[in-house]
Amino acid sequence: MDRSIGLDVHATSCTMATVGPSGRRLGSHVVETNGAALTEAVRAIARPRHPCTEEGTQSAWLYEVKAVTDFRGRTIALGSAYQAA
Repeated sequence: MDRSIGLDVHATSCTMATVGPSGRRLGSHVVETNGAALTEAVRAIARPRHPCTEEGTQSAWLYEVKAVTDFRGRTIALGSAYQAA
């Protein structure tokens, strides 16, 4: 089952919400804004997983620490989900 992970990143904490293909919430938790903690939290969610986050002040930092990676382990181009097709 595909899982989508939404990240709301702030200076001291991040809220993660996981939803299934039907849009039903599977879980949510608050994680410290720390590269190791975020990476561990994302990796704890079963694959296939699709993390996404808004493009904001923390986006460059997320990219640097590679906390948000796709199911193949590649860093996601943050904000690409919002580009017009």
